[in-house]
Amino acid sequence: MNQGIATGAIEALIAHSVARAAEKASAADVERGVVAGLRLIRRNVGDQLGYMAACQFDDALRHTLINAAIERGTYGGGHHTAQLFPEPPSAGSARSVAILTEAVRSCLTLNSYAPGNQCVNGAASALTHHLLALAGDVPDWQQLETALHYDENDHQDEEDSEGPFVSYLQ
Repeated sequence: MNQGIATGAIEALIAHSVARAAEKASAADVERGVVAGLRLIRRNVGDQLGYMAACQFDDALRHTLINAAIERGTYGGGHHTAQLFPEPPSAGSARSVAILTEAVRSCLTLNSYAPGNQCVNGAASALTHHLLALAGDVPDWQQLETALHYDENDHQDEEDSEGPFVSYLQ
């Protein structure tokens, strides 16, 4: 699979999924879906490549947010970051989460056929870009980090219902 084609396809898939989720949901609900997509990527990285890889994913995401804050001129100086999920979930929240997690699952599947982990990296990058756009500013890292981590018991239930283990990462 050509790297440029794969990256473009992943970005288009994520952009289309965000647009579909936004049709019947608030920006905060779409934001929840984007974070759910990032959480799914992080979980797969941790499950398949280990704890240190999940920590590296967190670090890369945090550095992306710091770079965005520097580019916007909002890093440091007591600037307040954007609050994640500024309003309670509405009826569109579950729909947004479903659409965006399915898009990420598609990216994970495509990653099995692409060299390296370019599809996963592209999905994480595109989701982060949309998160920044939806939040209107750089989200608070502590809130995002908390949202990215998952409960081990809930994860086990999800794993059992998904069927056989498939290695998505290389």
